[in-house]
Amino acid sequence: MPFIGTGTILDWIAIAGMVIVGIASIIGLIDREKKKKDKVVDAADDRLIKLLQGTVDSLEKQVNKLTIRVGDLSGKVSKLQTENDTLTRILQGKDDDSEKYRRGVNTALAKADKTHDIVKLSSLDIQKVNKNIERLAKLMEKHMAAVNKMIAKKP
Repeated sequence: MPFIGTGTILDWIAIAGMVIVGIASIIGLIDREKKKKDKVVDAADDRLIKLLQGTVDSLEKQVNKLTIRVGDLSGKVSKLQTENDTLTRILQGKDDDSEKYRRGVNTALAKADKTHDIVKLSSLDIQKVNKNIERLAKLMEKHMAAVNKMIAKKP
């Protein structure tokens, strides 16, 4: 076989064929290496997906537990808020029993004021009556003294 430039077209075709086969071999090797890398990357991706899926599952469980806990605590807060409102009303005297008691006390105080006024008027009347009785007693003493003098003068 002669060197390049001295051969026939078949030689050129053979050379071109060898170059094409070489290029195809290189492409095949590159493709095979790329597929190996892709498999490694795919395996790593699969492991990462499994790891992340496990993390997501764990976090979902924690979120569910925390959601339940928040619901329980919200119920307790609501109950405590209601109890606090009730106790605040009681301490401020705004509950029904305190209002009823306050009305009763106000009624009793009004009656006590009326009774006091009546007693005050009665004591004034009693004082007047006592003065009148004392005056009557003095008048009766004078009258009796006059009667006694008259009886003493009669023989």
